[in-house]
Amino acid sequence: MPIPEQIRWYALEALNNPDGVRLLAWGGLEYSGPKDDPDHAPRADRLNGFFERLHARQERGELPAEVDPACLTVMLMAATMATTSLPHVIAGACGVDPRDPEFVRHYADQVAIVAGLLGLGSP
Repeated sequence: MPIPEQIRWYALEALNNPDGVRLLAWGGLEYSGPKDDPDHAPRADRLNGFFERLHARQERGELPAEVDPACLTVMLMAATMATTSLPHVIAGACGVDPRDPEFVRHYADQVAIVAGLLGLGSP
């Protein structure tokens, strides 16, 4: 699946699996280090796969050398979770209910567009 579509899918989890997004955000708030995190290794493995896809794009010249693929992974992940983790910011900045399905779909489209503009559009 192309990365922008994958990003859109993750952003739509706010509609499809809001508790999963909340649990992931809550896990971050409670994080005290890898030794106290039972999901550390499996999560790192899953994220490493995405990071490797970005790194491969960078090696092919599809992603600027100045971009750190690991940091970009975190940024994209944070962006997909914003309707759940930053609803107060969205309400203030966008003037909408961040839980409104129409807005969540619009936001997911916007995050996918940004990923495409970063050069992540092809599989």
